Amino acid sequence: MTSFGLHVTLHNQHINHPELRKIPLSKHLDECTNIQPKYKIFPFYKLQQEDRLRRRIKEEHFINIFQPELNK
Repeated sequence: MTSFGLHVTLHNQHINHPELRKIPLSKHLDECTNIQPKYKIFPFYKLQQEDRLRRRIKEEHFINIFQPELNK
């Protein structure tokens, strides 16, 4: 399973099993809507290779640009 697939699986488990929640995003996804699926994924940037450090740097870059509430 790709790291992306693993993240999606973990988010789904955390939504469906509140006792597993470790991050605020899981609670947010669960409480934001009463419809299924609880969220949609809209990729807007793709790294050309699987590189954890580059992904973290790019993620931090986008967090700084968009300043989402869940990352404060």
